[in-house]
Amino acid sequence: MSNKPGPDSQFDKAADCRLNTTTGAPTCVHPYRVGLPAASYASQNLPIPDITVVRDDDLAPTSTALALSAEDDDLEGWLVAHLTVNGASAQTIEMAETLAGERFPADRVVEALRQVLSYRLATERLPRNG
Repeated sequence: MSNKPGPDSQFDKAADCRLNTTTGAPTCVHPYRVGLPAASYASQNLPIPDITVVRDDDLAPTSTALALSAEDDDLEGWLVAHLTVNGASAQTIEMAETLAGERFPADRVVEALRQVLSYRLATERLPRNG
């Protein structure tokens, strides 16, 4: 399964999350953000796997997740993917800010960085390199 949004999972601004376009169920397409392999746990009543046996390789962002989207609704996911792979160093953050700033307005980049660094960095499994 890809960890990049596809046509079957679109962001719904009213719901403030991605929804499966067929079932309408909330969907996460970024296993590295939640620490679990991608699956329809709630909508298909699947058991949550034992996270002590989930390999980090199974949760690593794909090269697709590391590519900056033309749409800003996945900017936070892209930032988390880079922090996951490269560590939460000043160099990684500066690189991400520069690349995102070439594509998106500065206020949107700052908003995404604040969201990721203030909340997600504190709660997700990100390496703290450098």
